[in-house]
Amino acid sequence: MMIFCAKIVLMLKFTAKKIKKIVYCKRNVISLSRKCLMPPCIFKFNYKRRRQLKIYLIMKKVLLIVGLALTILSASAQEKVAKDYTHQAGDIALGIDATPFLQYMGNAFNSNFNAAPAFSNGTILGKYFLSEKSAIRVQLDFGFNKTISKQLVDANPQPTPAPTTPAQVEDVTKISNNNFMLGVGYELRRGEKRLQAFYGGGILLGANNGNGSAVYEYGNKLSANNTNFGLNRNTERKNGASFGFGLNGFVGVEYFITENISLGGQVGLALTYQTIAKGKTTSEYWDTAENKVKTTTTESYSSTPARFNFNTKGSGIFVSFYF
Repeated sequence: MMIFCAKIVLMLKFTAKKIKKIVYCKRNVISLSRKCLMPPCIFKFNYKRRRQLKIYLIMKKVLLIVGLALTILSASAQEKVAKDYTHQAGDIALGIDATPFLQYMGNAFNSNFNAAPAFSNGTILGKYFLSEKSAIRVQLDFGFNKTISKQLVDANPQPTPAPTTPAQVEDVTKISNNNFMLGVGYELRRGEKRLQAFYGGGILLGANNGNGSAVYEYGNKLSANNTNFGLNRNTERKNGASFGFGLNGFVGVEYFITENISLGGQVGLALTYQTIAKGKTTSEYWDTAENKVKTTTTESYSSTPARFNFNTKGSGIFVSFYF
């Protein structure tokens, strides 16, 4: 590119020198490239020489413009080579879910409580590049959530002597949701600059330990003074664990902030087959005949123990680091 530009410039200079002919006046032969140091004199040019002067001035401007344009093109070509954001075979990438960071930044500009980013739910994405345009990827979606709610209720029985304000105890409910989804796929890429697109597909495997399982703890223990009217009350509920597998496709874009750090998002569609095991519920009651607490366990079955699901597994916003 640089050699071609140099040839063009030399050719234009040679043409300008040919046009720049010596113009004669009545007294002297004066080159147009010099300024007259003598007192002002009037040159009488014929029409042909006036035209040659005009062409010379035009060619001088053209030479300047072309030279500037070629310089810009050359710099642009060099910048294009230096700003290639593709990655080679053998490179790896590690991406993490950016949602907790974005929520934290968003809460900084409103009145919501701005707790530190939590990672009980999220996605980890890994890629191994086979070439500039293709990669093998592994994605892990996970969720480990536990919700604890507390409620104050009047104590039963009340202490003796009875207080002015009824004494209270605390009932506690703990609900857990644990799940994961593992995806292995093949990714194709387009683009070489900061903004790049990618798409592909793969297989999914997932499981959970019974979302919505709960443990109930009561402040008022069952006793002869607190029989709960002989009614059962649940102490534990275990929903059936599930297992699933399927196929998914994804498409997304990625913007490189630097050569090795990017911010991207993708949308995924998945067709999965899921099986759900039986669950069980444990309850307790006061047996007045035996004057003690007894427990019972009841098994439960899902209304759809096996089913197909169509969902958006794999969608999200990611921050990725390339090595």
